[in-house]
Amino acid sequence: LPVILYRDRAEFSRNNRSSPWAEAYYLDPACYAYFDAAARNPHHWAMHEAVHQLARKASGFKRNRWIDEGLASYFSASRRVDGRLQPGNIDSTAYPAWWLADAAGKRKMPIPLEVLLSNGSGPDVDTHFNQYYLSAWSLTHFLLHRDDNGRHASAYRAFLEAGADRNAFLRHIGPIETIESQWIQHFRRQAQEATKRQLEDTTTISIGD
Repeated sequence: LPVILYRDRAEFSRNNRSSPWAEAYYLDPACYAYFDAAARNPHHWAMHEAVHQLARKASGFKRNRWIDEGLASYFSASRRVDGRLQPGNIDSTAYPAWWLADAAGKRKMPIPLEVLLSNGSGPDVDTHFNQYYLSAWSLTHFLLHRDDNGRHASAYRAFLEAGADRNAFLRHIGPIETIESQWIQHFRRQAQEATKRQLEDTTTISIGD
């Protein structure tokens, strides 16, 4: 599982073979990223693409774009403490979790579950890019950590193994309308907590100044 790590963003940009806005990417067989020691979180982009690489090369799971992006975002937006990853412990400095407060402020709702499961028609991805990634991440976090007891965690793993499509969701997790309603409540709590953290950070900075 090779990784090509550039010394800074400028070098990465000169060699970028992905989208112009990419901070990292996976192009079989390697991940391409850069490291910035001055960044608040210097490794979340690389982590995201490494999860894609691992899922593609080692997991054997069938792929669904937004389930795939949700899983990669779940790991890359998890906090690192003393050099160890704490899956599910949200790092608000990582993409797409940093958009939670924005979603709360603008009262944005997640992309419908039906759209994420079927890759079907929904809001245009190019104009709702962050909303799609935030929704995919939040859904994965909900399924693995609902009510802090992970009641859907084993079902989520079975869902991945069964193909991660709409039928697998219905079979292993539950009715779409019921689960979506529960997930939206989880999303709103996440957004409210993110707004609270943002206010606390702003207050701390003001006092420090």
